[in-house]
Amino acid sequence: MKRYRDREIKRRGKAKRGPIIFFAAVIILSASFLVFSARRPSGDGFLIVTMTTNAETTPTGQSHATLTKLMIPVHIDGEIRTPGVYYVEEGSLLIELIERAGGFTDDADRLPFNLAMRLTAHMKVFVPRMGDSVSQEPVQGYVPPQQGTHKIDLNRATREELESLPGIGPVTADAIMSYRDSNGAFERIEDLMLVPGIKEGRFARLKEHLTVSSP
Repeated sequence: MKRYRDREIKRRGKAKRGPIIFFAAVIILSASFLVFSARRPSGDGFLIVTMTTNAETTPTGQSHATLTKLMIPVHIDGEIRTPGVYYVEEGSLLIELIERAGGFTDDADRLPFNLAMRLTAHMKVFVPRMGDSVSQEPVQGYVPPQQGTHKIDLNRATREELESLPGIGPVTADAIMSYRDSNGAFERIEDLMLVPGIKEGRFARLKEHLTVSSP
C-alpha cells in the first residue's frame, strides 16, 4: 500500500512539472525572438527593441508595450578625438555625435558647424584643422564657406540664410531678426555687433560673408 502511494505521488509530481516546463520553453523562445529582432539590419541601420512592463510608463496604459528605435550609421573624421563610424539614434544632433567621438581636438576648426544639425543615415562629417584650406571634395555634413562668391544681406536675409553663415545657429539667427525688427535696417555690417551675443571676435569671422543693402 505504501509503495502504491509513493508511486502515485511521483506520478502527480511529474504531471505538475509538465505545464511548468512547457511555459518555460515558450518564454525562452519568445526572448530569443526579441533578441533576433533587435539585431536584424534594416535598410539604413538596425532596430533596437525594448519591452516595458509598467503600465504607467506607456502613454496607452497597456501593461506591455514594444518600443523601437532606428539606429543609423554616421561617419565622423578629421580633427576629432576618436574618429570612425558610429551608430546613433535617428534624429540625433551633431553635438551628440561629437560627444560620443570624444569631442574636438585642440586644433579643430569648429566654426563651420551647426551643432544643432540633425544627423541622417550614411552622413559623413569632416572636421578640418584650424588654418587649413579645405581642398578635398565637399562631404555631406560639412560645406566650406564660400570665399567672396556670395554674401548675405543683413537687411533682407531670411532665418535660413542667416543660419547658413558659419557659426550662426537658430538662436543667433532669431536674435538678428529680432534686432532688425525692433531697430530697423542695418546701416553697415559693423552694426551686427549690436546684436546680443555677437562680439568683435565672432564678427571678424563673419564680416567677409556679409553685406547690407540700402534701407
